[in-house]
Amino acid sequence: MLRGILLALDGIADGTAAVEVAADLAARHSALIDLRLTLDRAAIVEREPVGIGGASRAAHRERVIAERLAERLEQAERAALERLAGTGVEVCPNRLDGDVRAELPRLAVEHDLVILSNALRRRADSDDLDLAFSLPVEELVRATGRPFLLVDSQRVGDGPVLAAFDGGRSAARALQLVALLGLVAGRAAHVVTVGPSREEAEATAWRAARFLERHGAAAVAEGIASDGDHAEALAERVAALGPAMLVTGAFGERALGQRLFGSTTRALLARAEPPLFTHG
Repeated sequence: MLRGILLALDGIADGTAAVEVAADLAARHSALIDLRLTLDRAAIVEREPVGIGGASRAAHRERVIAERLAERLEQAERAALERLAGTGVEVCPNRLDGDVRAELPRLAVEHDLVILSNALRRRADSDDLDLAFSLPVEELVRATGRPFLLVDSQRVGDGPVLAAFDGGRSAARALQLVALLGLVAGRAAHVVTVGPSREEAEATAWRAARFLERHGAAAVAEGIASDGDHAEALAERVAALGPAMLVTGAFGERALGQRLFGSTTRALLARAEPPLFTHG
């Protein structure tokens, strides 16, 4: 059951689609949107030692950056509120100004789902000086006890859900949460597992598919035999199926102790445009 959405915008990544997705889900599930415009001052502060006169230069730099980011946030806030006006959705706009890495995970406890923009990847080759101050998606997913929906350029359409399932704990938890929040009921779901043999992979995929069926999805399972790049195999299925949403664990079974995303999840984020539901 989805009752609360934390929608965080930094004014750097394009948040247009993220706002659209939040509006659609909130209207469909009668959920509240906690709209947070984030300014991560902890990321702006100069951490290197400064010499004589350096303190004043650092303070000037931080002030200029903060003012520029604040202007972007005002634009993002106006655009978001214009889109959400008249939808009948309860929206609580506010600023999150400070140590976003520490504060956002605490705020998320009040909600069922966190929505962030993944559109920043399309600007990876940009000379935009503010890219370094965008929301740290990987860190936030790792530190937050709630699932995330990472939105690029597409809304959650009427197509199937594609679940990339490796049989690990992170993937199983993501699958459970997307089902319990009611995001797969009434949808077609395609569970894909990549493994050393098709038979073994398909058996793993069917366990997840049967779980989704109990939550109202019309689920099918597919096993893919591959000893190579799992992300490449999954990307091919994404291109073929055109899913409305992807579901995957944030950390692969072999990467649970690592600090960053599992390689497959990171690769999907870098390539796929459908919204990606994940949990650490």
